[in-house]
Amino acid sequence: ELAALTSDDSMLTRRFGKEVINYYAGSRLNRYSFLRSDAVFLNKAATSSSARFVALTDLNPLVVEKRKLALLTYDDVKPLIEEPFKLADAQRTKNYDSTAGPSALIVFLGTADGDDVIFETSEHGEVKGRPFFALDITPKGQR
Repeated sequence: ELAALTSDDSMLTRRFGKEVINYYAGSRLNRYSFLRSDAVFLNKAATSSSARFVALTDLNPLVVEKRKLALLTYDDVKPLIEEPFKLADAQRTKNYDSTAGPSALIVFLGTADGDDVIFETSEHGEVKGRPFFALDITPKGQR
């Protein structure tokens, strides 16, 4: 059974039923979804020493001691990703080679507030916080 808010008695709950709690939705990250197309920001954030990566194999996160999420640094994942956002989407699309093997799948998750790390964006000024990314490390051919 899906997790739900058990003590919620709001008008919306009475009308539509109890809210389902999504597993990854309760994050403290500021998602900054509008920055997911900003290659300059993404490249600076991903290659920063403050960046953290959540590695996933078959959508299962890498953990330490069975309960603690393993957070990898850029140095840990650099051999896998190099500079993943070096090119803008338009240039990457133009250079795309369907005969080449799949590249690493990386998703910007957002930034954790409270850190004094500041990044410049192309169009939105400065963004403050430690950047987090999801990285699919499923072996090639098994995706």
